[in-house]
Amino acid sequence: MIQDDRMVLLDDVLEKYVDSLKISDSQFEEARLRYESVGKWLRESSALKDRRPEIYTQGSFLFGTVVRPLTEEDRYDIDLVCRLNYLKNEISQKDLKEKFGKELTDYALAKQMKSNPKKKRRCWTIEYEDDIHFHMDFLPSIPDQDMRYRKYLLESGVREALTQTSICITDDTLDNYSRIDDDWLKTNPKGYAEWFKSRMRLIFEKGAVSLLEKRLYASVEAIPVHKIRTPLQKTIQLLKRHRDIMFENEPKKKPISMIITTLAAHAYQNEARLIDALKRVVDDMDKYIEKDGATKTVIRNPVMPDENFADKWVEDPALEKNFYDWLGKIRKDLQELMTKTSSRDMIEYLGIPLGSKVMGKVLEKYGYGADIQRATPVKSYPEVKINPSQPWSSNGRCWL
Repeated sequence: MIQDDRMVLLDDVLEKYVDSLKISDSQFEEARLRYESVGKWLRESSALKDRRPEIYTQGSFLFGTVVRPLTEEDRYDIDLVCRLNYLKNEISQKDLKEKFGKELTDYALAKQMKSNPKKKRRCWTIEYEDDIHFHMDFLPSIPDQDMRYRKYLLESGVREALTQTSICITDDTLDNYSRIDDDWLKTNPKGYAEWFKSRMRLIFEKGAVSLLEKRLYASVEAIPVHKIRTPLQKTIQLLKRHRDIMFENEPKKKPISMIITTLAAHAYQNEARLIDALKRVVDDMDKYIEKDGATKTVIRNPVMPDENFADKWVEDPALEKNFYDWLGKIRKDLQELMTKTSSRDMIEYLGIPLGSKVMGKVLEKYGYGADIQRATPVKSYPEVKINPSQPWSSNGRCWL
């Protein structure tokens, strides 16, 4: 671990910066109330209530790695699963998706929402037109009852508990979409979330102590992942924001979050300090990328080894190049950052790859000293009231 004063200062700057990226508790609670409202409707008022509908989160909202949108016009993306208790020989993918879509539309009408749900390739999307600016993607699914597949997962080294939560999902581009068929796409968001949590288990459990002491939760297992922000979660937030800014003008070409999250979780070794975790992940994350033959690149789903998160790299090699260009850029940025000897230099340099407006707020709010000797922010520095409509910029020496 790097212990010099420069790294202590850099770690503090990054901690303050990444704190500005997280979704607030009130926003999280508002989102939770919204999707739980949908779940209650499905369980109590819908034609699907006999199928015991279950709504649960997946993706960054579940992992605790959500980052604030780049602009106030952008929206939070919240990914959800709706599991309905059907068997494959009872319903086609198309019927499942349309039944679920009808109930979601009825819900929107009953709640007098401004727009109806929109159908996408695999999910339905609800847009919320309010102060929070988020949309929710609901993925209709059924339990995966394929015992042969569970056996395959066990033989592949997946823990038994993680083999029992996989689901089958719809995809309207498949040839068998409209007919009853045994061949469905599979995924396992619950299993992946448990794997992700296991990669930071040591630090997570240390952070859980205070919550358990306050008796807010009965056990470590009961604590939601987003409630304890570990260096791994913060590192992923930093990586995603760096990526978002690098590809701001070409968002469809950026590396997907699932690839970044998976490689970062593999590389993380329960470092307790953010700067150490970031350096480890940036240095090592590509070591977990495999090659299948001369051309095919593989980034395996750790709980479903036959799923390749980099499958689109085969179809579009430019996506793989973009990933390595981004990784090279963040490595270079981190190396250059470590040469800075003052908090202002660090913040000004970070403003380029991570956003000058947010870094300016960090500088003003926490009042960092001008040199390495003052590694701790001045606690008595008066908080500056920020006008969110006023853009920030740097002239190389100060913030305007």
